[in-house]
Amino acid sequence: MERNHTADSASHSFSASPDGAESSAVQAEQFVLRAEPFDPGAEKISLFCRMMGYDINLQQTFDEAELGGSGSSSISGNPISIANANGKICYHPGSFIDQWVEQRKFSLLPKSAPNKLLAHIMDFYAEELLTPLLRYYRFGHELGEKDIRKRLNSIADKRMDQLCWLNRQKRQLKLYGIHDHMGAAIISHSKRLLSHLDKQVRTHKYLSGSIPGMIDISFYGPIYSYLYSHQVYRNDLEKSFPALVNWIQNLECIGMLVDEPKDFASLPDSMMHILSIINRDWSCLIQAHIVAYQNWLKEMGNEAYNLPAYLGMCCGTFMQHNITRVISVNFLWHMQRITQQIKQLENKDKKISDTILKFTGMEFLNDQIPLFSNRKIIFDDDMVCLEYQS
Repeated sequence: MERNHTADSASHSFSASPDGAESSAVQAEQFVLRAEPFDPGAEKISLFCRMMGYDINLQQTFDEAELGGSGSSSISGNPISIANANGKICYHPGSFIDQWVEQRKFSLLPKSAPNKLLAHIMDFYAEELLTPLLRYYRFGHELGEKDIRKRLNSIADKRMDQLCWLNRQKRQLKLYGIHDHMGAAIISHSKRLLSHLDKQVRTHKYLSGSIPGMIDISFYGPIYSYLYSHQVYRNDLEKSFPALVNWIQNLECIGMLVDEPKDFASLPDSMMHILSIINRDWSCLIQAHIVAYQNWLKEMGNEAYNLPAYLGMCCGTFMQHNITRVISVNFLWHMQRITQQIKQLENKDKKISDTILKFTGMEFLNDQIPLFSNRKIIFDDDMVCLEYQS
């Protein structure tokens, strides 16, 4: 399955060149994105490219799932690769969002430091915490497998049996501590979140306000991939969260942005509710991740390492359920990005950031800045290393 999006073909296209000079058409570099079918990371990077004016050719194939190895997969363990016009391949789309975000006429990230921190926290939540829940929400039911078989009917039956999406997802979900007995808690968490997102876009059109930004990109990937793209769950969304469906449809056809996203004048109430949901359900587990990471560092020392997708295991609590899940390198990258932002805050901005961290139950990150500053994730082509900073 392939989907090609050009920067000047969508209904909300932008008719200026990257450096701001007027042009009759955008001369955009084209990127080829390869990923497993219905991977939320692929939808995230595809939407980002369209909004920034890049051409993106999304190729969804089971073959990408067989790459394997830390040098041939993304930092989070999800097999995604992205190639530029010269054929150079990279394996961590998340890191390239940070590289690209300042390269166009304007940035998709908020300008103010506290709201940039908020965007980073929401990105972390959507990728590391929400995505496994929505994956279970959909693929934990036999309808999910039937849908995959119907939409990928060109794959031979024997091949499909070998690569059955449902079974592979269930194995991966167990790595994230998600089991069938937690189904009610997962649905409760997901619906509370969807309700608050629906409230936000009902009054502001986008999560970022009147113009979409990075928070919209972060949440679009998992919600589109695991709910909207499947008719049964789309029907449920249309019935329960119609504003959210309209938000998805707007983003689905969006092209290069004409206007710069507006910074938040204040934190909308629904955003604060989402932070409180993270606090209630996830803050204890985030602390458990950090403790396990510290223990791993003591064992490994202060040298640079070529990192696997997963570093180890941690035990924590999710909605009163004790779970054991992997610590991904993607978690470290998000923590590094969040703590770097906290480190830069001063005076009034620091007070606002403390409020954000309080609502997420992550005030303890104020004490973890040296932990993630001294040992940084670095990227060298398809190699991912943890480098000690003296």
